[in-house]
Amino acid sequence: MLRFKGENEKGSSVKISAVGDLLLDDNLQRVAHQHMDNSIEEPDEKVASGYLHILEPISKYISSADIAYANLEVPLARNLIRKSRYENGKLVTIEKKIDPFVLHDGEVYCGEFPYTFNAHPAFAVAMKKIGWDIVSIANNHVLDRLSNGLDLTIKTLEENKIDFVGAIPSSKIEEAKGDPFNIKPYIIKKVGGIRIAFFSIARFTNPHFYRMIPSDRYKQVYKFTKSFFYGKNNIPKLIRWIKQVKNKDNVDLVIVAPHWGLEYVNHTNFMQREWGKYILEGGADIILGSHPHVIQPFEKYVTSDGRETFIAYSLGDFVCGLRSFRLRAAFILYITIVKNEKGVFIKEVSYLPTISKLYLKDDKIIWDIKVIPVEKDDNASEKLEYFKKILKYDNRLHL
Repeated sequence: MLRFKGENEKGSSVKISAVGDLLLDDNLQRVAHQHMDNSIEEPDEKVASGYLHILEPISKYISSADIAYANLEVPLARNLIRKSRYENGKLVTIEKKIDPFVLHDGEVYCGEFPYTFNAHPAFAVAMKKIGWDIVSIANNHVLDRLSNGLDLTIKTLEENKIDFVGAIPSSKIEEAKGDPFNIKPYIIKKVGGIRIAFFSIARFTNPHFYRMIPSDRYKQVYKFTKSFFYGKNNIPKLIRWIKQVKNKDNVDLVIVAPHWGLEYVNHTNFMQREWGKYILEGGADIILGSHPHVIQPFEKYVTSDGRETFIAYSLGDFVCGLRSFRLRAAFILYITIVKNEKGVFIKEVSYLPTISKLYLKDDKIIWDIKVIPVEKDDNASEKLEYFKKILKYDNRLHL
């Protein structure tokens, strides 16, 4: 059991739920399309019903927290196809008007090779109903529909009152002067008298090989390094902002959401461990990792100044339609924070193992997907052993 010295502290408290990648691949988008409620007339509400069909079984476990976080691993760019062109000297994705009730067409709304994901903006309607109120968009797929796709994603999140961190819209490119760290990279959420700052930062954004252009050419995403490979480190800039938000904005807790690590491996790598230590020593309190598409360990880290901090290296793919069990196994992380006259403490950490359950026809065609607690799945005991092996600590929430 992973325990913290704040477990016996009393005072104002806030409970945070956090999940990893919301990965809307082709299988998931097809299933959502097939399960839309056709009795609904309003286009976005109708499309959202298809997503809700998949997510509703897990909804109460998300919304039970005061703050619910996720990594949005897909643009929400209405009517933008893969192809691009120059307009007024700027490269943009081409728009194609399609039926507003279309949720998956393999061209505008799709998630397949060469992995340029895009989902219907009604997914944000579903996200809000499920309970998520803040997302990271600093990830390798956020620019899959280029700069105007990012703008539409941000617009959609704002319209649905979902906070975001990790990237800036094109309207701020000139102000950023070639470096998004010149723009405030955080958002502060206040619950029960506790002020929490969220940051997000990515290892890289996908190079658009088939377009023959560099990724993030207008420098809109907060990244660890300046180039796709390991270039000049941007972490000192992140640390300066963390120190500022704690000293000038009177923030009680700092959460950083990095998109990092090696895909498809359950172990951490050297850079995750080094960057994580650097960020926590720099003033952050909690790290919520994503990108590997599988779960990785979590641990407590005591900084040189004696602070108990926490790092979850990868929360896994919370929702997806991929075939492998490892890629569909994830967990909801719960962190309870308490504040009193002594200070701010991590009181408790627990997790609920989840799975995007596939329902197959003739053992090969995916006809339905539901995100459910692993305890409610077939062969639950065997699957829970996987989580125990990777996560080590027995902080599992029992239903």
